Amino acid sequence: MTTVPYGAWPSPIQPSDLTAGSRRLSDLRVTDDALVWIAGRPDEAGRSVLVVADDLRLWRVGSCDPLALTSDPPASRSLRFADGDADPSGRFLYAVREVHPDDGGHDEPDNDLVAVALDGSGVRQVAGGHDFFSSPQVSPDGRRLAWFTWDHPRMPWD
Repeated sequence: MTTVPYGAWPSPIQPSDLTAGSRRLSDLRVTDDALVWIAGRPDEAGRSVLVVADDLRLWRVGSCDPLALTSDPPASRSLRFADGDADPSGRFLYAVREVHPDDGGHDEPDNDLVAVALDGSGVRQVAGGHDFFSSPQVSPDGRRLAWFTWDHPRMPWD
């Protein structure tokens, strides 16, 4: 048995293992017409995004001025993004997009999987045609993308 000083023993647990799944929210601000905050994403190479609650657009913040990654929605809160995973190159954020009807009705939103260019050049559809998408994950080498999808009435919990 080897004896080492307190706190100097080797551990398979690294600090990054402890913070990889955590999200931090900071700099909450209420403006005249919106609620905004910074969402930290340590599992995405320390990336931070500016979230504007009024329009739900995605913004990139960091060493430059905030950059809008998504366009203004046709109606307030009609475009929503969730479940993002950045590719290793840092060029795209793959996310689930919900397109909500802007007529005020209670129809289900259209869902698809999109690639959001992190340079602000646009959003393109990667996959569509299902009622639900979730959990996009980019492979470590950035060559493959996996996600879950399902449709009414076959729900995964039934």
